[in-house]
Amino acid sequence: MLNSAHKGYEYQDLLGAYFIAQYIASNKLDVEFLFDFKEVNGDKFDDFKIFDGEKIYYRQIKHSENHCLKQNDFLASGYPNLHLKKLFDSWQKLPRDNAEFRLCLAWGHPEEGDKLNGVLKQLNSCYKVFPETTCYKIDCDCLWPQGAEIIDDWKKLKNDLKDVDRDEFKCFLDSLIIEVNYPKRAKLESLFSKLVQDIGVGTYPNDHLQVDAICDKMQLIAQKLRADTSKNHVSAL
Repeated sequence: MLNSAHKGYEYQDLLGAYFIAQYIASNKLDVEFLFDFKEVNGDKFDDFKIFDGEKIYYRQIKHSENHCLKQNDFLASGYPNLHLKKLFDSWQKLPRDNAEFRLCLAWGHPEEGDKLNGVLKQLNSCYKVFPETTCYKIDCDCLWPQGAEIIDDWKKLKNDLKDVDRDEFKCFLDSLIIEVNYPKRAKLESLFSKLVQDIGVGTYPNDHLQVDAICDKMQLIAQKLRADTSKNHVSAL
């Protein structure tokens, strides 16, 4: 049986291959990308980086078959790579001009009663990777009101952020997109297969290619690129 870390990497490779297929389908072959690469010390946005002209997309990927997003995920005692202070530290160090920071979560929505709901704001006009996902941000004015301290429901953050400028932290939270309800593995495999078909695999003049074989090969490429520290063009595929 695969452990959770192994399953996470498999999902990361699958989603990375899906992202690449999207660019191929759009004929955007000059886009560059990095898999699982720490650009700065302690980089928490290292899963997948897309360089599209002057725009940079940082995408951090999390997958679980049964986990729901919750407050504790963003605290020191929760998911280690989603601790808000660590995400903030990475955001400070990384290039931020024309950059998008997005958490891509194959998790469920927060359950009723979770304290995260009190600071989450839904982003109705935000671009969504999949139609069924929902984009949120953490509303700094709810978490850390102007001229006041961090609210009691988030008191565990007070010591972590004691030396942080509130306005800069607000800029970070405003730039962080939290996209929830990514498709689980089986559904994503189906969507990936359809996208590869839409590109033309299995149809003349590519009727000698099998969709499943190409999907497997693209995921294998994504897996190998996790060990590559150089940028790769979509056209290289």
